[in-house]
Amino acid sequence: MEVIIVNNEKDLLQVKVSGEGHTFCNFLSHELWSNSDVAYASYCLGHPIIEEAILALKVKKGEPKKVIKDTIDSLKKKNNDFRTSFNKL
Repeated sequence: MEVIIVNNEKDLLQVKVSGEGHTFCNFLSHELWSNSDVAYASYCLGHPIIEEAILALKVKKGEPKKVIKDTIDSLKKKNNDFRTSFNKL
């Protein structure tokens, strides 16, 4: 996976995510929407067979990069919680 910043403004961040498709981008954008500071979170795939997406995040307050980092931390915790629960089976 390669991530490149396409646009970085005060309340808007757009990044190109290469090597990932709907699965990862939908997972991330869905979790971003659970943050009350998020005004807009979405992604667009340029072509259905090329795994390259543009992820767009607009925030009501705060810094978009921090919101993404916090969201990634939240996803890591959920993943670890799931792994722990699954290993108990």
